[in-house]
Amino acid sequence: MLRLFICLLLCYCIVSCNINTSQQGYHEQETYKMLNLKYAKCFQIAYHKNYTLIKIFANQSPQIDTLIYVLVRSNETPPDEYSQAQIIETPINSFLLTSTTQIPAFEMLLSSSKIIAITQAQLVYSPHIRGLVEKGKIQNLGFSAEIDKEKLLTHTQSILLSSDANIEKNPILQFFQRSGGTFIPIQEWLEQHPLGRAEWIKLYGVLLNREKEAEAIFNTIESEYIEAKNLAKKASLRPKMLLGLPYKEIWYMPGGKSYMAQLLRDAAIAYAWENDTNTGSLPLDLEKVYAWALGADYWLNIGTLTQRKNLLSLDTRYKDFRAVKTGNLYHNLKRSTKAGGMDFWESGAMNPHLILKDFIKIAHPDLLPAHSLYYYEKMKE
Repeated sequence: MLRLFICLLLCYCIVSCNINTSQQGYHEQETYKMLNLKYAKCFQIAYHKNYTLIKIFANQSPQIDTLIYVLVRSNETPPDEYSQAQIIETPINSFLLTSTTQIPAFEMLLSSSKIIAITQAQLVYSPHIRGLVEKGKIQNLGFSAEIDKEKLLTHTQSILLSSDANIEKNPILQFFQRSGGTFIPIQEWLEQHPLGRAEWIKLYGVLLNREKEAEAIFNTIESEYIEAKNLAKKASLRPKMLLGLPYKEIWYMPGGKSYMAQLLRDAAIAYAWENDTNTGSLPLDLEKVYAWALGADYWLNIGTLTQRKNLLSLDTRYKDFRAVKTGNLYHNLKRSTKAGGMDFWESGAMNPHLILKDFIKIAHPDLLPAHSLYYYEKMKE
């Protein structure tokens, strides 16, 4: 439905993230509109008379490591007060992508033609983008740690979208910047709320000059997410969920304030660490997880395994888990490629409503009888 909506669509106001604008260097008399953000905390956009100001925050804090970008039309003069900011002339005609998670926004906004190169093209799931790579219309820059610098030098007039703002620890970003290039970090992964990650499509909308389309697309995603969340509230029970696999006897579980924990909460699914206050992963000993695992009704995100027998070959103790006994094992590899591309990781951030519906379908199938699992699939014997 969302794809149909996007196609039909194509034939702002105060920020809600409680950031004090006086601390941000904005001049009220010059700012005529702030981009309305309901969930995203890691960026801010202000429209001025002759330019657009973008601020990207590290760790959701406007006081630490803020990167500032000024978008000006090619016939306009950049404001003197932001002489130290990165100045970007618009319209922006081409982009270099360094993560497959950046692809979906371009496709949703019908702007794939502006992608001229991408790293780790082998891991792309999108059939459309893979086709453009195969035809040579999108260049493969290699894997992130081994990017072909000679190829990169030919694209310094393009905007490089990184997934990290820490240039001090990223030699590729250092090289690109020294060579005269500009990078913009896309850090949706820092957002704790699923809709906060999806709301980054509004930043893409500004960069691609498709603000109205991005706003409307997000509104549809939000509406479907909230509708599904409200539906889950009708569930009479909250089944228990186990996630992931241990690595070297350590089980990394999502913190209670994390993106994944929020999805489980909104799907009316019980999670052992849902009251934890961490936003990242919790490194837990197998013994601390075992008691919960024994009684968990469902087990999701089981690495790259798609068969129950392969799971049991890893550790025979798994046979005692309730989810293993009942066969309620689900992987998120339904949409994947033989080369390792996974659509769950590629487009999931932009489609939290689909992940939420999958969770509800798995845990409360009677609530969504017409929904077919999108990212998830039941593990075979």
